[in-house]
Amino acid sequence: MSDDNKFFGLTKNRTELIGRVVGDPQLIDSGDNEIAFFRLKTVDSHPDSNGQYVQKEQLLPIYEMNSNRVERLIKPHVQDGRQLVLDCYYDSWVNNGVDCHGFIIISVQLGVKAYVQKMDS
Repeated sequence: MSDDNKFFGLTKNRTELIGRVVGDPQLIDSGDNEIAFFRLKTVDSHPDSNGQYVQKEQLLPIYEMNSNRVERLIKPHVQDGRQLVLDCYYDSWVNNGVDCHGFIIISVQLGVKAYVQKMDS
């Protein structure tokens, strides 16, 4: 079978990410569409060479490309420290000659807000 006959249809990898937002989202005006960008901190546990479980934190770049969700969900509800469950896919692109990459949101579940200690009066 030659390479010309390969099927290139379903090539997006979907993943579920669970983590906390780091910093408030940045809003990007892309002409007729508003995009939101933020970082999500996830924690993964895995055994090290001694068999002990260690935690590894990662900051992942997240993009919301749907301007309706930016307006109705991201702006009012997604802030620093907010827990999220995201269904998304990974993508890469070139913007003005710069290689970019990130996770593009398909759906969002809101988790708990960041804990803010109240001061006693």
